[in-house]
Amino acid sequence: GQPKGVMISHSAAAEQCQVVQARWGLDAGTRVLQFTPLSFDASVEQVFATLSAGAVLVLADPASLAPKVFSVMLMIQQINILNIPPAFALELLREWQHRPELIPPALQTLITGGDVLAVEAVQLWQDRLRDRVPLLNAYGPTETTITACLHSVMPITGPITQIPLGRPAGNRQIYRPSPD
Repeated sequence: GQPKGVMISHSAAAEQCQVVQARWGLDAGTRVLQFTPLSFDASVEQVFATLSAGAVLVLADPASLAPKVFSVMLMIQQINILNIPPAFALELLREWQHRPELIPPALQTLITGGDVLAVEAVQLWQDRLRDRVPLLNAYGPTETTITACLHSVMPITGPITQIPLGRPAGNRQIYRPSPD
């Protein structure tokens, strides 16, 4: 589609940074990867929430997007917080399923957002990471200041076809359309 510009107030962006800091557990010792280009709304969370918490922002190298090379980079940079699109998360989790030695030991939280999180990705996370790396599913259009709702993914125990979008993040409310 065509790029769009969305005006967001400073107070809404500042509040979103506070929400992210609390939910991601950001502090001065945290290392966060900036994966998202500055032209995307999620970069506000990755850049400003990280820097305003005094955490370390590590810039991703676009040349390192192959899952194996990316995993090595995560290990070298000792990344704690990784916020990536669901499709890339799926590829990374597939790589880690076959090569568990590539799972970055410093990784503390995995966040996906911007698209639908595949059930397969959750199953792969469940097989390798659920006991030590929480998985968060983020959703929200830019107009709601990036993340409108957030879901802490739980292990799948039965048949499931989609991962929930979660509960409102911060000072937001979610409304369901009437059934008419």
